[in-house]
Amino acid sequence: MKKIKVLHVLNGDIFGGAEKLAFNIGVSLSEFGLEDPVYFLIKKGTFASIVKKRFKCYEGSSFFKSYVLLSQVITSECIDIIHVHTVRSAFLVLIYKFFNSKSRFIYHIHSHTDYETHNRFRDFTYSFFERSILLRFADKVVADSFFLKNFLSDTKKFSSKIHVIYACFQSFLLNVNKKRNLTPFKVGMIAFHRYRKGTHILIESLALLSKRGFEIPCIIFGKFENQNYYNLVKKLISFHNLKNVSFKEFSTDVASFYNEINLCVLPSLPGEGIPLVIYEAMSFSVPVLSSSVHGVDEIVLNNQTGFLVKPNDVEQLASKILEVLNDQIKASSIADEASFRMKSSFSKKFVVRKMVDLYESIL
Repeated sequence: MKKIKVLHVLNGDIFGGAEKLAFNIGVSLSEFGLEDPVYFLIKKGTFASIVKKRFKCYEGSSFFKSYVLLSQVITSECIDIIHVHTVRSAFLVLIYKFFNSKSRFIYHIHSHTDYETHNRFRDFTYSFFERSILLRFADKVVADSFFLKNFLSDTKKFSSKIHVIYACFQSFLLNVNKKRNLTPFKVGMIAFHRYRKGTHILIESLALLSKRGFEIPCIIFGKFENQNYYNLVKKLISFHNLKNVSFKEFSTDVASFYNEINLCVLPSLPGEGIPLVIYEAMSFSVPVLSSSVHGVDEIVLNNQTGFLVKPNDVEQLASKILEVLNDQIKASSIADEASFRMKSSFSKKFVVRKMVDLYESIL
């Protein structure tokens, strides 16, 4: 019997949440009797250099050349299922399906397309394309949370196609020291930093704490989407005269980041899905403080497996950071409970098994 072979199609210019998840799924498929997957990236960037070390990976260029190459890859690699991770890459796959109606593809939604960019017209276009076209032609749709499923299910005609499969996390990527030194207390944020990640909200909260006499060190880890947002964050740091905020460039060795911090802060704004960083931090007993945006409260149970605040609430975020600082024993206990929950409910085998079952259901 032929083993199922999957092609993951995604942007690939960064090593963000969609890229991490596609990689995490890929490294586990052979354990379930599938062939190693193939990756097709419509943009050149960081992810290609990472995935090429383990899997076959093709990179597109212009739209037309990408389509031609994609068609060739699907044929030459004998692909059974196309797993699409972004709206933009779905355009290519949909054209391919138009001319090859027997092909099977899964569309994976990682975040709320109504807030995908700062351009309202573009967001409207993405959302319309997703709801009116992708839901119609995709064989199955995967949502990262029940929030996203409900968001899509207002198109009731296609709601039966939508399946919730949470993300999984590969522990081999990290070597985290769970016995971190708790002094001096230090917070950190790891992300592909853009406005909806809320990095500026964290800086404003640290400034508020500084005015109250609490100078809390902070590490900002990862790339910025553009120079304008980086300049905004730097300007805020300078304006508030914060001396203890440091920056670290993106690296796949994020163990050093988790080993240095006492609290992982994710002050996301509406438009974010569930950051994969939450799974990372919780898996390794690093306390998580996140805003309660779309679907996060399905993973982070407030005061049980982490701490939640309202989005864009500088005062509440500052107060919660101070609360964790003042009761690190409680925070450590909550982080241990979070780690247990990750291993029991969001393990790689549990999550990937559900994905493999979905693959098998459409063949």
